[in-house]
Amino acid sequence: MNKKIIFPLAILFASSAVVAKVDSLKVAYYNAESAIMQSKYGKQAAEKIQKTQQDLTSQFKSAQDSYEKEVQNYQKQSSVMSLTSREEKEKELLNKKNELETKAKSFDDQVKLEYRQMQARSYEQLTKAALEWGKTNGFDMVRAVVPGPDVIINADKIEEVTKEISNLIDKNNPSSKVSA
Repeated sequence: MNKKIIFPLAILFASSAVVAKVDSLKVAYYNAESAIMQSKYGKQAAEKIQKTQQDLTSQFKSAQDSYEKEVQNYQKQSSVMSLTSREEKEKELLNKKNELETKAKSFDDQVKLEYRQMQARSYEQLTKAALEWGKTNGFDMVRAVVPGPDVIINADKIEEVTKEISNLIDKNNPSSKVSA
């Protein structure tokens, strides 16, 4: 045969073998966010973040209440204070207000950081569970999806797979303790 014909035929056969292999892939889909939130591990992580946020909010509220009392006291006493004393007190109150705003930003950053760290650990657990589930059930690929109007997949199967993966997260973390 002519080399000009053999080479294209070889490419055609090779590409059809690749297509045949791709056609035989067994793929499972699951809802990653739902799998995490259904697991005890994910629920504990969410509770821990919520508790941190409540604790920081309480601390901030206490500091804010204290500042507001100082402002009220200043307003009551300012009429009998000397100009110099008023200016000093106003500077002091302005500094406290700035500290309060800085503290609020710091608390917000702390909650966001904890959330990102928790999310990273949760997704690490999720990935392990999804891979384990895929191998155990003979899937070549396990993909996370966000079900919605643009995703046309058997939603019942997604929820079934999601629940099984969620259970594996808990199985892989028997104590279901969320570390700080």
